Amino acid sequence: MFRLHKTSSIKQKKILNIFVYIFMAFAYTSSYASSKFMGDEDVFLEVVFADEDGDGVDDEDDACTGTPAGENVDANGCSESQKDDDNDGVFNNLDACPSTNEGVEIDEKGKKRV
Repeated sequence: MFRLHKTSSIKQKKILNIFVYIFMAFAYTSSYASSKFMGDEDVFLEVVFADEDGDGVDDEDDACTGTPAGENVDANGCSESQKDDDNDGVFNNLDACPSTNEGVEIDEKGKKRV
C-alpha cells in the first residue's frame, strides 16, 4: 500500500518515484528485505510533506511562512496580508493605493501624502 500526502511539485514527485523504485528493487532482491517485507503483509510507505502554517503549500516551496489561518494563498504560499506588490511598505490587504510609484511618500494606508 502506498499513500502520498500533499505533493506540490513535479520535482518532489520525481524524487519520490525514484525512491519508491529503489526501495522496491531492494525489497525484491534482498533476502533480508524479502523475508521481512514480502511475506503476506502489505508494504506501507507513507510520505508526508511538512506544511507548518496549513496553507496548502509545502514548507519547502512556501515563500511566506506563517500565513494566518483561513487566508487564501497564491502558488508561492503568500496571502494578500503577506504581500506588498508596489513595495511601499503597506501590505496589499491594507493598501488603499495598490500601485504607488516608487519614491512617492505615503501614509499608513498607502495613500500619497499631499
